[in-house]
Amino acid sequence: MSSIDDKEIYNDKAGRYKSMSFLVNSYLDYMVLHISVLPIDKNELQYSVAAPGVNPELSMNRWGGSASGYDFTWDKTWKTPKQFKVWWQRIVDPDEYAKNKIDARYLIKETERGTAWCEAIITINNPLPEEPGYFILHFYPDGHVDAYISELKELEAEQPKVKFEDRMKLSVLREKPCLKEIPNPYYGLPKPVQQN
Repeated sequence: MSSIDDKEIYNDKAGRYKSMSFLVNSYLDYMVLHISVLPIDKNELQYSVAAPGVNPELSMNRWGGSASGYDFTWDKTWKTPKQFKVWWQRIVDPDEYAKNKIDARYLIKETERGTAWCEAIITINNPLPEEPGYFILHFYPDGHVDAYISELKELEAEQPKVKFEDRMKLSVLREKPCLKEIPNPYYGLPKPVQQN
């Protein structure tokens, strides 16, 4: 997590920290953007780690959406079960979202049109493997998110839990965009230089 000092990780001679990539599986028919994982007791993006967003169109023929990348650092002094917060932006109305000409997350307090910001609590129940593979997130259409840390080369655990042809059988949250909707967490933060 970004709340762990980078110098401390770099100088980790005792092997206290383990880094792994995120793997995000989405069983949704809409895009999931700007995913952030935070400590359970924090409410600021400065303490978060970014996970890759998912566009289901990229792999709809196979699973309905998956992406991997970015790094998560696990402190081996943490005990499981361990909870984290997940924040993400979801597309509610693709036509309205397409009218957004710029990425206004940092400039406008209101949530961008055609989208909603969501929060879920995830729990890592399994102990940290000796050689971790991925920090895996599963986004379900009923609004909940599952998480798991796989063992390196544990191919079965890294597969989506729901195949594309079975996705229509899942229950769907219809009455609101998220189980818990939150305000735009980016508003007022300095925009990263590479995005200017």
